[in-house]
Amino acid sequence: QTGNGRRKMNRCVNVISGLTGSGKSYILNQLLELPEYQESIAIKMDDIRKKYWGDKLVTSKAEKIYRNELTRNEIKTQLIVNGATIIFVEMPMLTRQNHQEPFVEMIRDTERYIQAIEKEIGGIQSGYQPSKVNLKVVLLYCDTTMVEKRLNRRKIGSGKDSSDILDFTIYPDIASQFEIPEQQTYIPLLVDTSVEREVENKERFEEIKQFLQGNKELSSEEFERRLSDLRCYLSQSI
Repeated sequence: QTGNGRRKMNRCVNVISGLTGSGKSYILNQLLELPEYQESIAIKMDDIRKKYWGDKLVTSKAEKIYRNELTRNEIKTQLIVNGATIIFVEMPMLTRQNHQEPFVEMIRDTERYIQAIEKEIGGIQSGYQPSKVNLKVVLLYCDTTMVEKRLNRRKIGSGKDSSDILDFTIYPDIASQFEIPEQQTYIPLLVDTSVEREVENKERFEEIKQFLQGNKELSSEEFERRLSDLRCYLSQSI
């Protein structure tokens, strides 16, 4: 605890990432139903788009990059101004330069602000341990057959979906832009969502829960195996 009654507390930012149709919304909604995440904040990039662009499609590259910047700013505000301790984010994290690296820099910049505020309000006391902002990224992926199936389902229920991507014909172009994050940027939990059977769904969800709680890491061999599958699905899409 710092001075003036302000409590020092670590923050967690959990990103559910992946291309269109990978199951981001489904996984996020499951996580938000867990008792331990009832007080968490959920930020969806598609909701940010709707807030500022309404029903207008975001088509230019510059607009899409700015949409990501607006999403990062919302996360930063929730952490610094509103004191959020757990934030879930749903966004693709498409490219290294415009999405993945700026996101990590935003996390580090937010952490610097929070630590500076703690010091200024509470003073530097003996044994002071600054608050941290911890980032965990889950990267979902699946084969193109499942993407097409999910996009067709999304079309039917499009009135309930804030996504502006409903047409499978534009998926190859999006997939061609996707870049696997550099490991020095962050190491995601890679999760294949191609199979929708109940047993596999439960196993995936349990793995994601354990990862977000800091109790799950893939072996280097398993990570490479999943990475190979991801690359294979991407090459099939293009």
